[in-house]
Amino acid sequence: MKYSKIKFLTFFAIICSIGLAPINDVYANEGTAITKVESKEHDTLHGLFNSLVQVDSDTYALAYSGNDGDGFISTFTISADGSTITEIESLEHDVVQGTHNSLVQVDSDTYALAYAGTGERGFISTFDIDSTGNITPIKIQNHVALGEGSSVNLEHDAAKGAYNSLVQVDSDTYALAYAGSGLDGYISTFDIAADGTTITEITSLEHDTDNGTYNSLVQVASDTYALAYAGDSTDGFMSTFTIDTFVATPTTTKSSDCYDCTPPVLQSSHITILTNDYVVATGDDIIHITANVGDKVTILLNVTDNKFVDTIPFAGLYTNYQEKPSEMSAFYANNFDNLKHVSTSFYEWNIRSDDVPYD
Repeated sequence: MKYSKIKFLTFFAIICSIGLAPINDVYANEGTAITKVESKEHDTLHGLFNSLVQVDSDTYALAYSGNDGDGFISTFTISADGSTITEIESLEHDVVQGTHNSLVQVDSDTYALAYAGTGERGFISTFDIDSTGNITPIKIQNHVALGEGSSVNLEHDAAKGAYNSLVQVDSDTYALAYAGSGLDGYISTFDIAADGTTITEITSLEHDTDNGTYNSLVQVASDTYALAYAGDSTDGFMSTFTIDTFVATPTTTKSSDCYDCTPPVLQSSHITILTNDYVVATGDDIIHITANVGDKVTILLNVTDNKFVDTIPFAGLYTNYQEKPSEMSAFYANNFDNLKHVSTSFYEWNIRSDDVPYD
């Protein structure tokens, strides 16, 4: 589109020559105009790391870093024509630090905030913000000072949680792109209840071991997400990810003392062979790969479970099921498939003992 510079300057000269005030804060070209309507200084000390979301037709919530870098949530009413901006309420939710904010809506009156708190560690907090702009803390870092209406929030990364970008995946699942330890790039997923009372980390992926700052994460399709970020040497990178959600089906048991009735679920497997072949499978789909003797085969499994990682003492990978070789020690012949074939190549990891490989 071509700017009408000559026409605009001529018009400007005419209105000045007849004694009219010059146009203020207006930038125009053919067919468009940007006009500054109103401005409000809502914090006279600081207003950094802003993240603004709409609550209803004329109410907005702002997460920002205020005085001394502390974390604040403020609400405003903004008229439809932009002529009035009125602050309603302000809440200091973290009295130490509240930077790198990313605020999203969870349900009609619940909001989740990913931010960098004490020591730039990664936190997620939740708030109730009604249509009138009233803020009620649910799970926040400053819960003690604000009384019984709230409880402590989730510290999802004890090293660093900067440059946050939080998006909704489904009704209760959220994905967060952030810079973790060493400013490496991470994608983590969380389950956040509709009322904000529970925040649970599901899984985390370190997608860039060099750098992962200045993140902006968006949804591309139902399970595909795109991330723009600054990678190695702060060069610009664009990466895509699939984020699957699932509902685990519990198994039945006759014992009332069942410790864990829900089996783990294999979400996906990634197999890389020395020849750079790359195979991806999801769920329990059967896949076939071919490798030569001496090839290095790397297998990455994404498994979800209803137990925390520190409660899982044992994991194993069993392959090459066949009839038991005569020379195979009975000590190793204890992993069978439904045909009673023995796993002749396997790797076992145990938190309480040495790893056991067999081929």
